[in-house]
Amino acid sequence: MHPNVARPVEWIVLGSGTALPTATRGSPGHLLRMADGRGVLVDPGPGSVRAAARQGVLLPSLRAVVLTHFHPDHCLDLFALLFGLRHASLSHCRLTVAGPVGTAALLERGRAAFGKWATIAPERLEVVELPPGPFTLELEQQRIEATALSMPHLDHSLGYRFRGHAKTIAYSGDTGTGAGGPLAEAPIALGRGADLYVLEAALTEGSTTERHLTPSAAARIAAAAGVKELVLTHFYPDTERSDVRAVAREHFLGTLVLGYDGLRLPL
Repeated sequence: MHPNVARPVEWIVLGSGTALPTATRGSPGHLLRMADGRGVLVDPGPGSVRAAARQGVLLPSLRAVVLTHFHPDHCLDLFALLFGLRHASLSHCRLTVAGPVGTAALLERGRAAFGKWATIAPERLEVVELPPGPFTLELEQQRIEATALSMPHLDHSLGYRFRGHAKTIAYSGDTGTGAGGPLAEAPIALGRGADLYVLEAALTEGSTTERHLTPSAAARIAAAAGVKELVLTHFYPDTERSDVRAVAREHFLGTLVLGYDGLRLPL
């Protein structure tokens, strides 16, 4: 694309799998690519930085990382990114890292494990700890409006809603139904009225859904939220071997997409 031609804002699925990656599905990772070609990594699991490069967003263009929680399959490439940004040719690059309360402590643990290789100069690194509620990321000339909601997975887990040019996208990260019943209000509230809902469907039917969702549970949450388009992702290998589409279609009548690595969703 010609550099003077505006690009669409896009949500790109970098990895649609889990902590058990396969030949076709990487560990979780997503990219919010802005109109100027710069990117925000959302839950950069192992391999996300390289996957972003394959989508045309190289290290110098990665301006922020947004985390939903601190499981390694959702955040490990944060430290690969910090290591890469230490290269002399990238000394001008800044990075914002936003996530739940505890994000600063996560970065400290990374430094304890990897030493100076897992950090950049303080003036180049902004850390933002997010309580539930609206927030704005100011990234040079880009302004990202979003909302965080607590999700039933870990005590600190968040899901996010991002506002694109034309559409609103909700991203659950890891979530379950919680211990209170067959559905949980939090993931329904996260997706309510969204144009797109990227929702995990990790488990096979019949599994306990307190911490993760099955395809049928995800579809019922999306239906209750009234979303227009549901994108299922975060498939364990056993789940992928089932008929995910047929199960989900029993409960959700809108546009249904089974996420895959490299899926691009215009916003």
